[in-house]
Amino acid sequence: MRTLLRYLLDQREWRDHDAFLPYFKQAARELADFEGKPSLATLAPAKATFEAWYYGKRQPQRDARRVLVRMFGYSIEQLWSEVLEGTTPAPVPLFGTPQTQGRTEVGMDLHEMRRTGAMAARRAMDFAEPRSRADVEQTVARSIASATATPRTEYAVAIAERMSNEVIGFGRLAMDPHQQRAATFGFALRPNAWGMGYGIETIELLLGLGFEDLNLHRVWSARSPLNEASARTMQKAGMVEEGRIREHIEKGAKWRDSIVHSILEHEWRSRAPKTNE
Repeated sequence: MRTLLRYLLDQREWRDHDAFLPYFKQAARELADFEGKPSLATLAPAKATFEAWYYGKRQPQRDARRVLVRMFGYSIEQLWSEVLEGTTPAPVPLFGTPQTQGRTEVGMDLHEMRRTGAMAARRAMDFAEPRSRADVEQTVARSIASATATPRTEYAVAIAERMSNEVIGFGRLAMDPHQQRAATFGFALRPNAWGMGYGIETIELLLGLGFEDLNLHRVWSARSPLNEASARTMQKAGMVEEGRIREHIEKGAKWRDSIVHSILEHEWRSRAPKTNE
């Protein structure tokens, strides 16, 4: 059977083990760095294993599956779906194509937003449950309305890949009604964009908006206790872990704690690059 994986490998001229292996190892190292699991970086399929994948005889084990999904953007089910000779593949990538630029307009494709939010929620185990198209339409409508509100209390940002201008994520900065000159933020990126520096770039974009453009004093965010990757990214951006909010989020009929990180105006100023007068 000619699978979608074989079709993609043929397209990239990775038909043999030697051509394929360097790209697989690179994706495995990126995944290992992102998740803080060095063992992932050692993944390297043998020639016989690669050939079994190529000819659709056997699917990979769990960790190797995740590497392949990261490489190609398709789910394992899609990668092992049949592609008839002389035809082009029908499946649409779950995650799209993998530096970024902030786009403050919110007219991004609804389906892309729904995929981004749903997959990030499932993988990162953060706040949101997977959203329906109707949910995303409401989010877009709210974001458009907030852009013209007076006073403005919410800023929605689409994150786009710089070269292709393709949307790979969504960010939001919202004023905190309980504190003067304060705001909270959140963001989601496509899983195949994780571990590539987009997270830190997104956070710094939102912090720059808050401190440089809006003259805020404090910006904070909260994460799942299980999301250690988010913790490392916020720490890299200069944010300080403040503590735990007990049973903060109800998800799947269960209450979950949240870990709060914040950064203050003078901390941001001390990190921001100085320019010559």
